[in-house]
Amino acid sequence: MSRPSKVPYHLSQQYAYALLGPICRELAELESRSQGYLDHLNLSPEDREVIETARDRLRAALGEVAALRQAAPLPDGSRGRRPEA
Repeated sequence: MSRPSKVPYHLSQQYAYALLGPICRELAELESRSQGYLDHLNLSPEDREVIETARDRLRAALGEVAALRQAAPLPDGSRGRRPEA
């Protein structure tokens, strides 16, 4: 069942800083899962290379999204130090 377009998910204003937190956590989980595959599964050299590349790209994406999150303004308009999350 799809939502109708242009219907707000929340009525109040949302902030990139808050929205990017769960995305960072999911990227970290996917990176960890791919590392687990490399550590514990028997993979052909070709498949290992693909999983290593995927892990590296997830790691890079996590770094980029985390940097975007840190640069995003807080609800009070500041851009100061943020708690780790």
